[in-house]
Amino acid sequence: MVATAELSQSDIYTLFDAMDQELASHGSEFAFVQLRMSAERFAVPICGLAAEKTLCTLKPDQYHVYFEKKLQQFKQGPVDLVLVPTSSGTPYCFEFKMVWMKGINGNIAGIRKDFEKLSGYDRGFVAAVLFSFNTAPDWAPYAHKGDMEQLAKQVVAEIGKPVYEGKAHQIASHEVKGEVKLIAWVADNWNTSKVK
Repeated sequence: MVATAELSQSDIYTLFDAMDQELASHGSEFAFVQLRMSAERFAVPICGLAAEKTLCTLKPDQYHVYFEKKLQQFKQGPVDLVLVPTSSGTPYCFEFKMVWMKGINGNIAGIRKDFEKLSGYDRGFVAAVLFSFNTAPDWAPYAHKGDMEQLAKQVVAEIGKPVYEGKAHQIASHEVKGEVKLIAWVADNWNTSKVK
């Protein structure tokens, strides 16, 4: 029997769980970067690494992992993370957004744009990497403090019930302490007002 490159709901959950754990395992690096800039450019490769490791176990030699891949069906630009079957088949697409309490309105708007981008694509997912700092130096541009539980509740209230919600993981560097959490939705659950 030939293995299929299709990913089941369980496989998708396993991918998100691996991404969540990989983000946690790079907590000190994530804290260092996020303190200085919106770390989406850092988080996406970490999640891609997690996907690669997971796919090597779930579907060996059946997928290639790409970053910022341009696909013909998406006119709004490249997709953050794309899992492309090595044989013919439809890729799985993931868009990521960083979310923090002080920037939540703009973050929510960015998540909605990602839903619009992947709207109608049944293998599309939108992921939010939430972060909050308990302690942070005043000089840092992203020294945003906030409560992770409240942040997650607000995002879910605005966007809708996720397909995956990870645990809050402690992150720390010598300058900062806080938490990071991954939440994800299926992109084809989008309508023009709110994700169902």
